[in-house]
Amino acid sequence: MAGEGRGKYDRELAAARRNSLKDEMSDEPVSYDAPEPGVTITAEDPTPVVAAPPAAPEAVPSPAVSVDAAAALAAILGPLLKEIQAGNHESTKALIQTITESGTRQAKLTMDIAKEQRHSNMLHPDISAYNPFGERDFPRPELEGRVFLAQQRRLDEISHGERQLERLFQYEGGTDGGLTYFETLLLNALPAMDATRFTLVDGDDMNGKTQAEVRIFRTPEGKTEEKLIVCYPFGLIAKKNHMNKNNFPGPLRLARQLLGEKVARTIIGEEIARLTPRLSEVHGEKAALIIAKAIGLLGLAQEDGRLVAA
Repeated sequence: MAGEGRGKYDRELAAARRNSLKDEMSDEPVSYDAPEPGVTITAEDPTPVVAAPPAAPEAVPSPAVSVDAAAALAAILGPLLKEIQAGNHESTKALIQTITESGTRQAKLTMDIAKEQRHSNMLHPDISAYNPFGERDFPRPELEGRVFLAQQRRLDEISHGERQLERLFQYEGGTDGGLTYFETLLLNALPAMDATRFTLVDGDDMNGKTQAEVRIFRTPEGKTEEKLIVCYPFGLIAKKNHMNKNNFPGPLRLARQLLGEKVARTIIGEEIARLTPRLSEVHGEKAALIIAKAIGLLGLAQEDGRLVAA
């Protein structure tokens, strides 16, 4: 019985070897029963294990396009496609140029708007020598009317013997002008006055001849329309006389002399007192330092609540 079993095993083994040798020598392809994809057969457990199918990739939502945007895009591209299909090269070129220019203008507009809305622009106090308090929160006052440096022309230069005024230089105020906060303040404070002596930058008064009078022309409502600071002697501030032009006092020095230093300091002190509460609110503990620097630019300092020479 045992020999019969053994013989059967040997015969099956020999047949399997012959079939294997035949497969290796055959030119025809050999098919093997491979497991299906996703099926794993292990030696310990011949039962096929079916793996779970891979998860399907999540669908990426298409970007939302508003109806208005789609309509605008169709309005732009529609005519362009028609011209391309029709083979109208010149029209196509013109349309492309129009679309490009429109896009450039839109991009520039967007950049300009973004620039205007930058936080740095809105937060910067714009403190400078022109405005030591900061243009953002304390803009320079507007100049009241047009203010000119003028001179009265000589009789022999005027026909019919009329004495005429010649406006030589106009002071420009406001945030875009060249006047400082205190220059504007004191020029506005100048009242109409008769000839008053002043000195040039180097201290010379030409033996008492350097004088100025202030003439104010008002509207029927009483608003200052024009203020003329008429200087003597004639030719003192002539445009061609560079020596006197460079030696002529600036608006701050001139206004302080015409008003008188005591009056000028009173006006400046009253303005400082008016601004102090708001300065403390905006700048906190730095307000005192800002005030000290502001009056320091004028050569002044505070002492017992008064402005004195620094």
